[in-house]
Amino acid sequence: MFVELGLEIKRRSPFKHTIISQLTNDTLGYQPDPAGFAAEGYETLVGANRISPEGIGMLVDSAVSQLEQLAAATTTSER
Repeated sequence: MFVELGLEIKRRSPFKHTIISQLTNDTLGYQPDPAGFAAEGYETLVGANRISPEGIGMLVDSAVSQLEQLAAATTTSER
């Protein structure tokens, strides 16, 4: 995941502190941000990348949605 995507998730997170974990579960590939797709670099080639520009937005939105659901299920003192 390009760092800009992780920063976007952190910016939109309802929590004071949010840590993005990547490079896990033996999954290979890149998740470029929109600027990466526009540059058409190595990271956006089929094989190196298995997600579309639209899919990246969905991934970020899903992560934020899950964080919001978690925040709603906890009390303010637990954050």
